[in-house]
Amino acid sequence: MKILLLSPRPDLLMQVLNSDSVDVLNDELHPDLLASKNYDFVISFGYRYMISQECIEILQGNFLNIHISLLPWNKGSDPNIWSWLENTPKGVSVHWVTDQLDAGDIALQKGVYLDENDTLSRTYEILQTEATGLFNKLWNDIGIANAKRSQQVGIGTKHRKSELIKHQKALIHGYDTRCIALMDYGRENNLWLELN
Repeated sequence: MKILLLSPRPDLLMQVLNSDSVDVLNDELHPDLLASKNYDFVISFGYRYMISQECIEILQGNFLNIHISLLPWNKGSDPNIWSWLENTPKGVSVHWVTDQLDAGDIALQKGVYLDENDTLSRTYEILQTEATGLFNKLWNDIGIANAKRSQQVGIGTKHRKSELIKHQKALIHGYDTRCIALMDYGRENNLWLELN
């Protein structure tokens, strides 16, 4: 199987994919590349660009994204930070890619317990490890041919990189900030969401 991996950290998935035919890209994906290379499947993980409808159509839907949030919560940028600021569920998801930001059907997801006394950096590492493990389960144990497509339930939340700028003061020690400090900031600034 010929695979394109879109990621700034391809090392996290290369062993899972276990294929000699994996190309890596961390620049913007263009339809011309997909059309010329005849990839069977594309996987994105930590990729910062939106995927065009044309790219999705070329791949005939054979496109998965690994996201470090429990979708539909915290679609988009900085999901770990927003889960603490807004006190939303934490987890990891593998979903089918659409031209809407992190809105595709869920292939597999898992809630993850994170300790509020850990740093953002530590919880990010945990989520990366959990996401890699979840993808491994889907790719190697369940098998991509048996992957489900379940619609995301609820509206959830969505964030762009620019939204975090006004809350930079919450990151008092950068990524070494303890998550409880982000929770306190979110509560004090009325960012917490009412979850049913």
